[in-house]
Amino acid sequence: MSSEEEVKKSIQKDLGGMIVPLVSGIFIEGNKVLLLKRRPESKYAPNAWQFPEGKMKFGETPIETLKREVDEELNASFSKPELFDVSTGMIEVKGVKMHIIRIAYTASLNGKNLKLSEENTEYKWVDLEDARKMDLVMGALEMIEKIILNKD
Repeated sequence: MSSEEEVKKSIQKDLGGMIVPLVSGIFIEGNKVLLLKRRPESKYAPNAWQFPEGKMKFGETPIETLKREVDEELNASFSKPELFDVSTGMIEVKGVKMHIIRIAYTASLNGKNLKLSEENTEYKWVDLEDARKMDLVMGALEMIEKIILNKD
């Protein structure tokens, strides 16, 4: 076993699974929030709705991750990002335990002509109350509840 494999195995053993930093963009217009529908072929939560988001790559800052993901998923950009929330949750995908650390930002989406990548099948601006009833990925409902609380 190489020293790299030994380090990975040791870290995995110490942590009990993988730690996955995830960065989410919360784009709100009036009382509506932007959500994306995952593909039916997705490994995790097929057909569920999520915020524009993605895993942070090694060496990226959360804002760099969000810029990359919004560009990749929506062919768009944003301005005025503000840290909204940091939360955690656990999922298991194909036997792999993952501890998700979600870093969420609110921001203003630049432009209205969104073009989806192949990762998602559709996007919608959804009323916050209606979003509560949708099939959402892990952690998204809690985020919507926090958005509603902050609007009051």
